[in-house]
Amino acid sequence: MNRRRDGSRIVALLTVLAASASIFVSYSASKPGSTGTAAGAYARVIRWFVDQKAAESGKRVVFVQARGDGLSIGLEIQASVVSGAESFAEVRFIDDPSEALDTAGVREGGIFLALGPAVPESGAVTIDCDEIVARDSQTTLTFSLMFINGAWALRGEPLSTA
Repeated sequence: MNRRRDGSRIVALLTVLAASASIFVSYSASKPGSTGTAAGAYARVIRWFVDQKAAESGKRVVFVQARGDGLSIGLEIQASVVSGAESFAEVRFIDDPSEALDTAGVREGGIFLALGPAVPESGAVTIDCDEIVARDSQTTLTFSLMFINGAWALRGEPLSTA
């Protein structure tokens, strides 16, 4: 009898876990204008940097790399970010910092960002981002964003982290 009851509890627990996972997947994949949570939120973070550094003319070149060893940003998300940012930036995803940096700093007067994963947190998304200005100089910011009225919006100014 006890084995049957324990088995029922395990099945119930697995059902709850599966439902929770499907809720997360549907949340992260259902936001308009993005492939999952990350693409639209990444485009909004890129927009923040472009707005901070108004270009003299034309679109700003923004080099983007995944933040962290062994991490990557999927091709579908990359395509969605490029598309979502095309009105204000020329986004180029790179695999190696040398593609973005030369001896004078960021190539083409651009912006070089290393984007961390978009982490769901209390109805929002948090993204850690490094702005790299030279081989040995970077600033790390944490962005908190919410999807409001069909667009990603910052929840206040990004926080600087050491």
